[in-house]
Amino acid sequence: MVTVVASAATASEQTVIGSAVALELGKDNTPPEWIRLIPPGTFTLNDGRGPYHNRQPDQVIAETLTSLGGRDAGGDYDHATEYTEQTGQPAIASAWIKDWRVRDGAIEARTEWTERAARRIRAREYRYLSPVFDVRKSTGEVLRIKRFALTNKPSINDLPAIAASQAKKKENDLDLLTLIASALGMPGATADAVVVAVTNMKKNLDSVVASSGLKADASAETIIAALRDKPDAAKWIAATEYQRVTGELQTINAARDELQKKVARGEIESVIAQAMKDGKVVTSSKDYWTQVCASAGSAAPLVEFLKTAPVIVKPGQEPLPEGDPAKITAATLSQDQKDYCAAYGIDPEGFAKSLQTIVASSAT
Repeated sequence: MVTVVASAATASEQTVIGSAVALELGKDNTPPEWIRLIPPGTFTLNDGRGPYHNRQPDQVIAETLTSLGGRDAGGDYDHATEYTEQTGQPAIASAWIKDWRVRDGAIEARTEWTERAARRIRAREYRYLSPVFDVRKSTGEVLRIKRFALTNKPSINDLPAIAASQAKKKENDLDLLTLIASALGMPGATADAVVVAVTNMKKNLDSVVASSGLKADASAETIIAALRDKPDAAKWIAATEYQRVTGELQTINAARDELQKKVARGEIESVIAQAMKDGKVVTSSKDYWTQVCASAGSAAPLVEFLKTAPVIVKPGQEPLPEGDPAKITAATLSQDQKDYCAAYGIDPEGFAKSLQTIVASSAT
C-alpha cells in the first residue's frame, strides 16, 4: 500500500510511505552500506497506486539535500516519525544517511547503521526498507526523499521486495481533512491548523451558549432562537463602552506592573547596600546578586543567603594589618574569602581588587 500523509510540503504535493528493496546482507550477515531507496523510471505499488516517476534522479537528490539544510536524513523503525504525534512515542533512529548516488537510474544512499539496528538486521529481525518521499500530485513525479524505515511489511511489485504501510485509511483521512479545511475557508491547511481553528470555534460557541443562559448541550435551533431575542439591557453594554473600560483596565494594569518593578528594584538595591555595609557582599559580587534578585522579582534570594553568609570584610576593619591596599592580592585572601569566591564562581583576583577599593575608600 501507499500512505498519503497530511503534512505534505505544499497543497500540490503529497508525502508517500512506500517502496524499498529487501536488505541484502554481506559477509557474516553485515548490513549493507549502500541501500536502494527509489527504483529507476516509473514504478507502482502492489495495490495499484501510482504510477510514480523517477525520471530525474540527480534533481531529486539535489532537492533532497536542499530540504535537509545540511542535516543528515535518517531512518527509523516502522515509520515511527510519521506517527509520533498520534502515538506519543519517540522515533528512535536506526541509521543516518551520509551520501547519495544514482546507480542505473535508481537512487541509493550510503548508510551508517546504529549498533542496535545493525544487530537486529543481522538477527533477521528486520528484512525490508521503506522510504518516505514527496511526489507532485498532478504528475506523480518524485520530488525529494525525506527518510526511510526498517519494516517487515512488503508491498511493491517491481523490486525484489519492498515495504509500505497502512494506506487507504490515511488517504481517506487526507480527503476528509481537505473537505473540512475548505469548509472553514482554509484550503491547503495542515491538520494541526484545522484542529486549532475548530477548537477556537468551539470555545467561541461555548461562550455564546453560556452568555445566553443556555445549557451546554443546547441544540442549534435553541441557540439561534436565543440570539434572536432582544438582549437584556442589564446584562449587556455597548461595544464602545466595553472597549473604553478594557483600555483603561490595561493602562491601570501596566502602571501597576511598572510600580511593582520599581518597588522591587528599590528593595533589591537597599538589601544589597546593607549587605555590603555589613561586609557580607563585596563589589565584585554586587552585579551577580542584582541579576539573581531581578530574575526572582524580589530580594528574597539574597535575604535567604544572608541568614548564613559569613562576614567577608569585617565592618570597620581592614583586611590586612598594614592597611595597604596594594598588598591585597588573591594570595593574601583569608580562607573564608577564598571559600566565598569558590562557592559563587568569583575570580579571586577580581575579589582582591574589590577589597583594595573598599580599603582605599575607608582610608580617605
